Amino acid sequence: MSGCQNPKINDVVKHFDNLKLDKIEGQLVTYPAQNYAGNVVESHIQGLALYDGGNNNQIALISHNNKGEPKGYYIASQKIPYEKHIKFDSYDENYNHPSGMQIIGDYLVVGVESGSKGKVRRYDLTPLKTELGIPNCLETTVDSTFNHKLSAVGVTNYFDGENEWYLFALCFDQTVYFYRYPADQGFQNIKFDWSDENKFFFCKLEKDLSQKLKGDFQGVNLITQPALDGKHDKIFLVAFVSESLAGPKYKDWCYLFEVDCGLKRAICVRETVTKCKYGSEKGLTGVHFRYGTGVSITSESDIPSFKLLASARLCVGRHLDINIFEEK
Repeated sequence: MSGCQNPKINDVVKHFDNLKLDKIEGQLVTYPAQNYAGNVVESHIQGLALYDGGNNNQIALISHNNKGEPKGYYIASQKIPYEKHIKFDSYDENYNHPSGMQIIGDYLVVGVESGSKGKVRRYDLTPLKTELGIPNCLETTVDSTFNHKLSAVGVTNYFDGENEWYLFALCFDQTVYFYRYPADQGFQNIKFDWSDENKFFFCKLEKDLSQKLKGDFQGVNLITQPALDGKHDKIFLVAFVSESLAGPKYKDWCYLFEVDCGLKRAICVRETVTKCKYGSEKGLTGVHFRYGTGVSITSESDIPSFKLLASARLCVGRHLDINIFEEK
């Protein structure tokens, strides 16, 4: 197994329930940032993640699309040991719409979109640990194209009873396309192939087989629960969606799905509306999961767990407000 992996979490559903998303407001943390458009429909935050920079330094990363420009961009920001942030362009020319994203180990996995097609990119984040150096994109040549729009990418590692795999979830609207690659080759050595022939399976995100969910998903992250019997790990998918962009009562939903690789479907096991804090206004429903969300998987006190992240609505300017939902 490659050293690139995320902690596997026991009792994922219990951890999710303990977040009590429909009853509490997320902890609000403000990071330094540059001017960006948090509330513009066509140029906005898309992905959000926290990277462990060591020595209690949680580095915030956002992806941001950039209409009218040849590239999108990313912002990395830290609060300790001192406040600093950097801004850097996405890698691909004429792909100006980065997607929702997820961190695994020391790597960021993110999609980029151009019209009706997309690509998936890996960034080595270790330079961020040294004076916020710019992360390195592993893809330095044009590689496989995903023949759909690409609103979000999730990734995890899991054991299927025989082998360890890297599983990727590529999301467009309410459809998730799953691809997997052997973990023993090393994460950085994976040769991406997003063709239909290489697809593991795909499925719709629905409450059940007859009830379609409202809105389109702009963030999906994967979590692995270790098998108790040593057989097949369980895989969970956290999906974020805003039902409507219209205020004042924004409807933002967070869903938890169990991914069944045998039946090739995702089963909805939890759904909730959230609240948030931002600026001077408290208690407003709507953390805007459409624009800037993610899961932070941690091993604090040697007990693997996870937090949910959401950028604050209408947060524009030289700071970045992040709602962090933790177990209470």
